[in-house]
Amino acid sequence: MTAIGYEATIDADYGPHFEAIGRLVVEFARADAYVHLLAERVSGLGTTKGMVVFHGMRLPDLVDRIRGLLRLSNFDRASIADLESCLAQLDVISKQRHKLAHRFVDTHQEGVSAHSLYTSKTLGSGEVDLFTPAELKAMAEDCYKIRVRIYRHTDGEGRRKTRSLDKYLFEPWLYKPPRSKAHNKSRHRTSE
Repeated sequence: MTAIGYEATIDADYGPHFEAIGRLVVEFARADAYVHLLAERVSGLGTTKGMVVFHGMRLPDLVDRIRGLLRLSNFDRASIADLESCLAQLDVISKQRHKLAHRFVDTHQEGVSAHSLYTSKTLGSGEVDLFTPAELKAMAEDCYKIRVRIYRHTDGEGRRKTRSLDKYLFEPWLYKPPRSKAHNKSRHRTSE
């Protein structure tokens, strides 16, 4: 049976792009969950008390608490540097994921655009961000790496269980944010 209407439009126009966005959303959520596990571990509260204390905490607030707790912890410098790298990259990706989740998303041959043209305060203040399929994939893959690297610090067997991934996990981050706003972002201008 051939799809018609909404389903056909979604499959034909958006399918591959939505799959890439979906992978990013899933991997980001998994990484976010592991940041919560890290908070429980670093705080020393354990899972039950940690869930009570950190439940519902937004990621930026949770990361601030983790950074403070890491300064007081017995984690070695290399571990703290690794976790800091993971938290910093997750913050970079979080800002992009937020745009994809909370703005109007459209697809093009080049990739996906997320814009605020319909919700901005004025006609000239809307922003458009463009994401290529390679950028979406890179963000999802970085989220996977972040999750596994955090796992290595939260589970006593984590390093042993993931040893075969060492080279892959510690390659430079794949997603690099645009160097300037002009590269990936444009302002909507109206003619008067």
